[in-house]
Amino acid sequence: RKPRVALGFGGAFLLAVVTLVLGLQLGTQPGEDPEAKRLREEAQQTIANERVAIQSWRTNLYLPPKRISYDPLLASVEKIGKALERKDLSPEVVSQGHLARARSFAFMGNMQEALVELDRSITAADSSEARLERVFILWESMFRERFLQGQSPKERSDQIVVDLQKAISLQFSDNWKEEFSRIILEVARDPNRENAQKAIESLEELGQHSKGPSEEIRKFIGDMYLFMGEPDQAIKAYQAATTDRRSYVQAYNSLAIAYWMKEGDRRHRAVEYALRGVEINPNYIDSYLLFTWLCQDGLHLYYARKFVGSDTTAYRVLLKKAIQLFKEGSDQYPILVARGTAYLVDAFFRVVAGLNSESAIEGAILSFSQVHGFDGWFSLGCAHILRAYAHEEKDGENLDSALRFLHQARGERPQDPELLSWIGFGYYLKEDMQKAKEVWKEAVEIDSSYEDKLNYFLKKSGKR
Repeated sequence: RKPRVALGFGGAFLLAVVTLVLGLQLGTQPGEDPEAKRLREEAQQTIANERVAIQSWRTNLYLPPKRISYDPLLASVEKIGKALERKDLSPEVVSQGHLARARSFAFMGNMQEALVELDRSITAADSSEARLERVFILWESMFRERFLQGQSPKERSDQIVVDLQKAISLQFSDNWKEEFSRIILEVARDPNRENAQKAIESLEELGQHSKGPSEEIRKFIGDMYLFMGEPDQAIKAYQAATTDRRSYVQAYNSLAIAYWMKEGDRRHRAVEYALRGVEINPNYIDSYLLFTWLCQDGLHLYYARKFVGSDTTAYRVLLKKAIQLFKEGSDQYPILVARGTAYLVDAFFRVVAGLNSESAIEGAILSFSQVHGFDGWFSLGCAHILRAYAHEEKDGENLDSALRFLHQARGERPQDPELLSWIGFGYYLKEDMQKAKEVWKEAVEIDSSYEDKLNYFLKKSGKR
């Protein structure tokens, strides 16, 4: 009897092992009931189907902007999100679900949500595709900051290098992506002229022999030319990219940067292309950030006496267009700031040209009243100064409000030369030349480009 008992236990154990193996092969998890299995497989199939749908939607990017509908992407995001609520999906399926959602958000222009989903995808199960998608998004921010603000946070460029290295080690299903990653990695490590020139040659060859999207390769060739300080060549590359894909927002934004680098009387083209990006996709926040920076820098250049005597008609036409365009946008912080900036710069040019500026000033005040912190205080101060200047006030509520807001802003950025120049102008209007000269002297010590403006106003006041 004992051998039979042992045989019975052995037989039961063998049967359990066979059942477990067969269950795993058939997609059933240990202890899983049939209904749970059905729901899990249904969620997996939903994610697989929507991944295909999202990838197929990509062809919409080549349509004229007005014919593009993002509703299918929104539907896919919702379906995948519902499927991902299940806790019994494999890490690989979860990763692919979040990657698909990230691509949808990126197509729609919502890069912050895309980055969140990419982080989740990489955490669930790392992949070369998710890493490269994150590189594309981080690259645009790094690129804008580097050329418009002079530098980009080191952690951003470091993350790009790490992601490219990891993507290459994980291997791609498409050979062109691996070669592309290797080319960009060298520039990300050290964006000098020599590396940029090598990258252009390699990208040109890649574009001729690969199945990769030609417009993306052309766009990155344009980026390399900007690294080399050659905006004219960059413009040609970006224009080729937008010819291939008329809704290529990132290429239009890069065109804006290239025209800004050209300087001279063509800088209004930069604002024009930034607005083109907003027109194509009102959800792409980077276009609003770019527009705001271009307008603020243009105001600085004009205010610092570098554009005095130039015709601002083209600027004012674009600002009018921007105001109408931004009225239709949401009240997200970057859109509010862009809207207020359009009003403020329009008001400035109107005041200088002797035109009616009250509507523009009021629009700036209404917009920036909803913006907290430095941006709101500084811009409200500027708006009240413009109103005081337009009304030829030497005292009163506008100048008092202007200086109150500007000094609030100074509490956050005491060494900002642009802010100091406006504070000085406020005292200049109040005819307190002693305080005006003290503040302007501080501004010039920080940035000597403000000296011309200081001398201009002192000469005008007869107190140089």
